[in-house]
Amino acid sequence: MKVTAINGSPKGETSNSREVISIVRGMLDPAIELDVVSQIKQARHPDDSVFPEMAESDVLLIASSLYVDALPASLMAFLERYAAYLAAQGKEGHASDRKVGAQRVFACVNCGFYEGEQNAYALDILAHFCAASGLRWSGGLGLGTGEMIGAMKDAPPEMFIRKPVTRALRSLADSIAFEPDGA
Repeated sequence: MKVTAINGSPKGETSNSREVISIVRGMLDPAIELDVVSQIKQARHPDDSVFPEMAESDVLLIASSLYVDALPASLMAFLERYAAYLAAQGKEGHASDRKVGAQRVFACVNCGFYEGEQNAYALDILAHFCAASGLRWSGGLGLGTGEMIGAMKDAPPEMFIRKPVTRALRSLADSIAFEPDGA
């Protein structure tokens, strides 16, 4: 299985979203190939050279921060260009060797609020985007206390304050690793 993780945070490699990707990567079987696409905020000269590799992934994992109850504009622009690329290739979310059909998409949106439910609209936006783009929305996770993710990355995952986030990310990793055998 091949996964492409998209770091949708404008902060790039130093973001909490990138830390979420690192945590999920550590929870996946090492045999699962995971590539990370980061620094997607290039507005004037976007680099879409990653699209052919992304299109061959079985799963897209989108990790992003919340911006005013939505997703960063740079992330949405990147995803729209990716959907246009798929349409131009005639793939509509389908890799040539994929067993099930449309590329599965998972997401984890984090915010600085305590409640993860603040991310519901952003996850809905991704679900609608997938439906419009021929991609297979497979679910998302809304994490609160986003700033804690990066600030406590050296604390043990079983530490009481990290346990709920660790448990939620474990569930996400398990869902990504599950390979459905039917549509």
